[in-house]
Amino acid sequence: MAMPPEVDHQVVAALFQFRMATAEQLRVLHTPGAGPEQMRRRLRRLKGEGLVEEVVLPQAGKLRARFLTEHGSRIAATFPELEGVSSPPLPGDKSAARLRLGHILAVVRTQVAFVAGARAAGDECAPLDFLPEAHHRYGEGTAGAVIPDGLLRYVSTRPGRALNRAFVEVDRATMSSEKLASKLIGYARFHSHRPSRCTSGAPSPARTCCLCGSSTTCGSRVCCSSWPTTTLLPNSGRGSADCGMIAPVADSWAGSHGGG
Repeated sequence: MAMPPEVDHQVVAALFQFRMATAEQLRVLHTPGAGPEQMRRRLRRLKGEGLVEEVVLPQAGKLRARFLTEHGSRIAATFPELEGVSSPPLPGDKSAARLRLGHILAVVRTQVAFVAGARAAGDECAPLDFLPEAHHRYGEGTAGAVIPDGLLRYVSTRPGRALNRAFVEVDRATMSSEKLASKLIGYARFHSHRPSRCTSGAPSPARTCCLCGSSTTCGSRVCCSSWPTTTLLPNSGRGSADCGMIAPVADSWAGSHGGG
């Protein structure tokens, strides 16, 4: 059976954005109607082309996680849909990849659940509608920012069409209570932060992009200035904002999704 080249493109893009994924995760994200072996064959071919490398998961038999090679990462960085997405650091070797993959795969598993759930519900959540570790700045210094495990974009279609955005934190019970409390305080501060509006013309000089920290619109597709402005707000339903307003992402969706 022929393998559509556009799926190769999608798989490489997903590995660039998520850093690592298993064949089954990639299958559910991109070819849910195909069998597992078809995705494994695709990944073997991409490995033969020098785009993908693999590492065997510890204590998981022959289960493998895939990640992009330096060559694959360079190619993916030219994809239009990845414009503005920072290139993740490549593992130094397979040992480095193996030590990092527990949490990464748990985060990918979370997005797989959102994508599969959206399909079942008739909603919209594409594989790349989850941006890992998006830096959100609201103040000065390292204490003036939050870095969630992911920034989720999810379009619900009932009762009306609405775009929901949320911070996602994957709890694997590896964080100390002190660090967890500090992180929650950071989210509370970000939620109470009220950045400046832009006018109908150019952005206000005081305006700050909550993702990149720029004082003007940075043009990145992942910055809040380029995102739709309907936001799911806690205890207040869906709120909307004028075009160009930086709307804080209000909800933190947390859950335990396994991992080492």
